[in-house]
Amino acid sequence: MSHPEGCGRRYSRPDFNAAGTALNEREVNHGSSVEEVGGPSPKAQAQVQSQISEALVHFAGGRISAAEHCLNKTHLLVPDHPDVLHLLGLAAKQRGDQLKAVELIERALDRLPGHPVFHNNLGNILLDAGESEAAIDHYRQAIDSEPAYVDAQFNLGIALERQGKAQEAIACYRATLILNPGYVEARHNLGVTLESLGHVEDAVAEYRKAIATSPDYARAYYRIASAAPEMLDEAERQAMEVLQSNLDPAGDAAIHLHFGLASAYAEVGRSDDAITQWERGNSKKRATFSYDVADSTQFHKRIMDQFTPELFNTRVGQGHDDDKPIFVIGMPRSGTTLVEQILASHPRVSGAGELTVLGDIIRKTANNLDVGTYPEIVRTLDEEYLHSASLEYVRQLRTHAPSASHVVDKMPGNFLYVGMIKLMLPNARIIHCVRDPVATCFSCYTQLFNSPQRFTYDLTELGTYYSSYRRLMAHWHQVLPGEIFDLHYEDLVADQETLTRRLLEFCAIDWDETCLAFHETQRPVRTASATQVRKPIYKSALTGWREYDGCLVPLLKALG
Repeated sequence: MSHPEGCGRRYSRPDFNAAGTALNEREVNHGSSVEEVGGPSPKAQAQVQSQISEALVHFAGGRISAAEHCLNKTHLLVPDHPDVLHLLGLAAKQRGDQLKAVELIERALDRLPGHPVFHNNLGNILLDAGESEAAIDHYRQAIDSEPAYVDAQFNLGIALERQGKAQEAIACYRATLILNPGYVEARHNLGVTLESLGHVEDAVAEYRKAIATSPDYARAYYRIASAAPEMLDEAERQAMEVLQSNLDPAGDAAIHLHFGLASAYAEVGRSDDAITQWERGNSKKRATFSYDVADSTQFHKRIMDQFTPELFNTRVGQGHDDDKPIFVIGMPRSGTTLVEQILASHPRVSGAGELTVLGDIIRKTANNLDVGTYPEIVRTLDEEYLHSASLEYVRQLRTHAPSASHVVDKMPGNFLYVGMIKLMLPNARIIHCVRDPVATCFSCYTQLFNSPQRFTYDLTELGTYYSSYRRLMAHWHQVLPGEIFDLHYEDLVADQETLTRRLLEFCAIDWDETCLAFHETQRPVRTASATQVRKPIYKSALTGWREYDGCLVPLLKALG
């Protein structure tokens, strides 16, 4: 996914800060007691509570194994104790065993069906897995059990926003703020959701309220500077500079301020200061994770090795013939949001945003079949699988717009799955957005992404990744001639109507003038381009990078 930080998702997923599982006595004991579930003697009860308390101390210190050890001893004494099952579920989640986590918390809910915290925490786990409908159901049950449960109300807003239900999400965030006016994360998320609808002034007002509540809340400053740098006043910029000097220089807040100040300086022509902030922000962000770009380039090569002309020749006629899906793919910042907005302006087309559905289906297939990983699993997939997987994809796609003739899935990273798309859905249209390589990469470098676009925070890695992506796309064109429409951003800027007509023709969609007025279309947009697509096409993005070309030598070398 390519959401900017603070705009969405994904868990991954703006960064919409889903409330973490708060491990405290209130949550452990809320609404339950050993007596209620037919527990042991008072002495044993005291032992159970002591071991739970000890486990909580370990949780607070990040010692998950130690916490599990305490809980497992308690579990032997009281196998069906709901609090123990719940906490074991949270431990399993933190270890990465999501299926076990769900199983354990569901068992806890079997013992105490109305427990609001169990429902909320199960909702968090399901939302993190991309199962937003199930998560929403559990958040609602938590709220039904405890109407004043602030975190459940907040998390429900996150889940609804991820489904594209912006108005419902806004209502949840407002309800959260009624319950707790000082909940700055809810104020921030309310602003981000308003921003996704194009209500930038209202969004900035919410960000400023968050700052008034918590003057060191760096994300709110970042959002103002990124979404509307022209609205950032001098006092706010100075406050950002002072705050930056007082923060942990390697912390998340400092990283947000680096990117925010870079946007602020760029807006007023302070190019040297802007690039300095981008360089520092990217360097610090890059230091927060482990990544080897060679792994990505090797992955791309493995894909090319598996998806050969012979493979497609032997699979002709398999899959599902539905032509509802339109895939918009490419590098982040290559124009995918603009193209989706143009298509979604047509009365017969709906834009679903950046969906993880396709990748999720492929990963679940690998897990369920236990025959390897993508892309090697493609050799083991038979016609029955391809048909059922395509039906599942279309089913999930239809939930976003049941009555639309076509739905746009604009996950840029689906360029990894072009071959799978054509095997599963041979009639699906694929639009590949192409923009000047340096402009694309520089735009990536200036973004703080919410999703793990790990290749974007170092100029050499960024150029290396782009070159590898370009080779993969050339391969797709070679093995699937005529199946991919390359839409060049620069051509669209130069002649919007001609390119839009060609785009609709490729998608077998009748011409409609509303596609030219895409900036007037009212729909949630949850990417870094949310504000840009509310404006007519402009040319300033074509050459903006040239102002910084002296600092881009590592990128230019890597691009070749």
